[in-house]
Amino acid sequence: KMSKSKGNFPDPHKLFDTYGADALRFYFMNSPLMRAEDLNFQEGSVKEVYRKVIMLLFNVHQFYELHGAKNKIFDKPGKKHIIDQWIVNKLNMLIRDVNYALENYDTVMACNELESFINDLSLWYVRRSRERFTGKSEQDRDDAIRTLSHVLMTVVKLLAPISPFIAEVLFQTYRKSNSSLAESVHLESWPVHNESL
Repeated sequence: KMSKSKGNFPDPHKLFDTYGADALRFYFMNSPLMRAEDLNFQEGSVKEVYRKVIMLLFNVHQFYELHGAKNKIFDKPGKKHIIDQWIVNKLNMLIRDVNYALENYDTVMACNELESFINDLSLWYVRRSRERFTGKSEQDRDDAIRTLSHVLMTVVKLLAPISPFIAEVLFQTYRKSNSSLAESVHLESWPVHNESL
């Protein structure tokens, strides 16, 4: 049991300074606390969330900035390449599952789905498409950039209720190149899944 009088708990300000408020918030929303169960708090688990969710998403964002920052955010992803179809399919399943989870107040399920998707986005989509972003085929390169921009924008919207600060920071970088976006990610329309995709 953590006790203020014994001082046997980590300083929240140090956790915020080290990992950010969003990592701690994601950790708690993905913890047994959300199901009214006990939690053995471990700083290492917050570090893992920071590494597997926040930093991984930020790294994908950096990759997009490197290859697609000059482009506006596109509403329609590429459809020709099989890996574009795959990630769009995964994205629509993510939208469906996160909507279901949040409508049922199940933040644990929503967090698990988001974490799994961000891992797939980085490990499978970006890594397997790396050559397409710098390739000679302009059509293939544009499809990859359009798909990644569409996916990132949607993930940022889905992440906003759980990790509002990182979602807003990433959204504002996309907004710089697309003035048609709302002032904040929290004012954007909520994603709706497309069953046909």
